[in-house]
Amino acid sequence: MSSINLFSLAKTINASLFLIISLLHIYWAVKGLFQPNQYFLSLVIPEIDKELAFKPGIGATLLVALALLVASFISIWAIKPIYKGLKPFIVSEWWCIYGNLAIAIIFGIRAMGDFKYVGFFKKIRHTQFAYYDTHLYSPLCLLIAILAFYIYLQIRYQTDMYQKFVLPYGIIFIQ
Repeated sequence: MSSINLFSLAKTINASLFLIISLLHIYWAVKGLFQPNQYFLSLVIPEIDKELAFKPGIGATLLVALALLVASFISIWAIKPIYKGLKPFIVSEWWCIYGNLAIAIIFGIRAMGDFKYVGFFKKIRHTQFAYYDTHLYSPLCLLIAILAFYIYLQIRYQTDMYQKFVLPYGIIFIQ
């Protein structure tokens, strides 16, 4: 019976979530060309006085999909020994280290929200979007942030720089 490697599991979960969400954005961009649906948009975009807070264009939606796809690659390519030679777009491990830190910060801020329309601390809670944001989007963002921060810590612990400069000064990393 083999034990589950939490680092690999965290990378796989984050990369899978990013890939699925990226594919959803591509689907929404393509579907938006042919069948824009106001009800559906109210589930995924905040509303202000029964009007959408913004109307995303096809280009913006595809740009978000691309960013999520890049985040998926950053999450899955976070370990050098397994994926050595399969990193054509990632030049160094610094992309994986600070990419995961950036993912953790961005999605942590998204989970916290803007204190009005999105996040755990939003004030507007009576819209359809607010319901899904409270029960699905914000918890998902928090999960992604926690996993990305865990991946970041694991990579930092495994790199030579971390072991040469941080560990000698008494910072203990608990696995």
